[in-house]
Amino acid sequence: MPVPAFASLKLKDPKDYKIIGKTIAGAETREILTGKPIFGIDVTLPGMLYATFEKTPVLGGKVVSANLDAVKALKGVKHAFIVEGIPSPNNYPNYLFEGPGFEAGVAIVADSWWAAQSARRNSR
Repeated sequence: MPVPAFASLKLKDPKDYKIIGKTIAGAETREILTGKPIFGIDVTLPGMLYATFEKTPVLGGKVVSANLDAVKALKGVKHAFIVEGIPSPNNYPNYLFEGPGFEAGVAIVADSWWAAQSARRNSR
């Protein structure tokens, strides 16, 4: 269809706006501020572990070194290991057509989010 001429358009009068120009609080703002909703990070299960991943700083890079014994010795850390990664086709990350591959890095599993994140910072 051809684009209509602007002069032929009948626009709504601003005095008839019901949403534009009005302050409307978010539907969940009160619940969020009072800590009521349960988000994914809020869920805990018996025996649950937390994982984090420090990928290589260079796209398509490999892990050169990681002191896994020192990371495993940190409080709360259960496992630490190197992930070799899977390069994307043609070693070029064309996410739209080829998929992202899987980056190399260091994975850390711990008994709490805090322990996992602290170990990740110490693994660099």
